[in-house]
Amino acid sequence: MTSITITLPEDRLAKLRDIAARLNVTPEGLARVSIEEPLTPPDEAFKQAAEYVLQKNSELYRQPAVHHSEKLKIHPSTQSYP
Repeated sequence: MTSITITLPEDRLAKLRDIAARLNVTPEGLARVSIEEPLTPPDEAFKQAAEYVLQKNSELYRQPAVHHSEKLKIHPSTQSYP
C-alpha cells in the first residue's frame, strides 16, 4: 500500500479528529475511507435497486396529491346493494 501526505488547515484537522473520535476510528482511517468510498464502484444489484427506487419515487411525486380531508364521493346511482 502506498502512503500519501495531505496538508489541512488546523480547523479542518480538529474537525477530522472530532468526527473520527465520535465514530471511534482514527483520523487516518476516516480520511482513507472518505477517499476510497467514491473510488469504489457500487455493487451492480445495489445500483439497479437504487435506480428502481428513484424511478418509483419520481413517478409518485408526479401524481396529483389528494388531501386527506377529501372524501370519496359516490354517486347514488352507482351504489349497489346485495
